[in-house]
Amino acid sequence: MPADQRKMIEDMMAKQGITMNAGSGSPTVKVCMTKEMIERNDMTAQQGDCQHTALPRAGNTMKFTFACSKPASSGEGQVTFVNPESYALKMNVKTQAKGKGKPETMTLQASGQFVSPECGAIKPLSATK
Repeated sequence: MPADQRKMIEDMMAKQGITMNAGSGSPTVKVCMTKEMIERNDMTAQQGDCQHTALPRAGNTMKFTFACSKPASSGEGQVTFVNPESYALKMNVKTQAKGKGKPETMTLQASGQFVSPECGAIKPLSATK
């Protein structure tokens, strides 16, 4: 991924209460979720200039779609709740390369796990604007 595109994505995520700490391996993303969100297995929240739609769940799997205006992007994804303390995510994102107007498609795969009951400076997704 080009450096300018990576910065754009990192800045967009930071505005939504998500911090990234790039280490020697894969980046680590920390997200704060409330106890109520976890109990509902709810990972979506309408953030910033994005609209999310959660589709009906089947068992431990939730599918969703989203569309954002800044930066312009859209896509779909699937979250599988492995157990009460972990999940797996796969997302396809369609966007345009900054300054080039060329359509691009990215695939993101991630996993998450419970780290701490305290969020520190990171605000819960549902409270971030």
